[in-house]
This record gives sequence, structure tokens and C-alpha cells, in this order.
Amino acid sequence: MARKREALSAEQTRAAVLLAAGQSEQEVSAAVGASPEALAEWRQSAEFEATMNQARRRQWDQSQDEIRALVPKAIEVLRQDMETGDDLRLRQNAAVHILRAVGLYGDVGQPRGPTSATAVENRRTYRDLLGGV
Repeated sequence: MARKREALSAEQTRAAVLLAAGQSEQEVSAAVGASPEALAEWRQSAEFEATMNQARRRQWDQSQDEIRALVPKAIEVLRQDMETGDDLRLRQNAAVHILRAVGLYGDVGQPRGPTSATAVENRRTYRDLLGGV
């Protein structure tokens, strides 16, 4: 059965965003003025997990946009290197990494995880039914 969900406080929301950005639990506890125990309790909340996943998606999207802005330059590097025949491996490797990062070369994974509290709870219930798989 789904638990009653309460909206996150401003501190909880900030903590979720900071954790999603890669800050340590100690840094986040200090930044929001919460004890490590409170932070651990917050992390059990479906709303908190969903907020973290939303922040991760936003960060991913921003990073993808910044990298996409480099695609024309990467393509130009490849075009110049192919036309001149010069051995500019470093530039080509950089260009290939940029193309990989935007999904135009190889397979790049995206952040996963439900972004609504209901979906988080459903996933947790499903995992519990499967014995924690």
C-alpha cells in the first residue's frame, strides 16, 4: 500500500539537488543544516528520490546541450583531418569523444530512475515483491 506523501521542504529539496550534483552527504548535511541521520531518513522518501532523479535529468540535459553545441566544431575537425590527410590523432580523438557524448557515435547511457514519487514507490514495491532484486 502506498504511503501518504508530503511535499518536500525547501531544505529537503535543496539536499536532493545537491546530492544529485555529486556533493557528499556530509557536505549536504552541513549546507542544509540537517543531521546526517535526518538526511538518511529523507533519502528513504519516494518524493526525495524522485526529486533527485529529476535533478539528475536536468543536469544530464544541460550537459547534453553544452556538448551538442560542440558538434559542429567536432565535425569540422574530422572534415579537415580527412581532407588534409595530416595525422592529428589528438584532435580526432577529441572529436570522436564529443560525437559519442551526443549519441552520434556508439552507445551512451542516460540517467535512469523514476521522476515521480508514485513511480518510485511502485518500483520499490516491485523490488520488495521480488525479494530485493
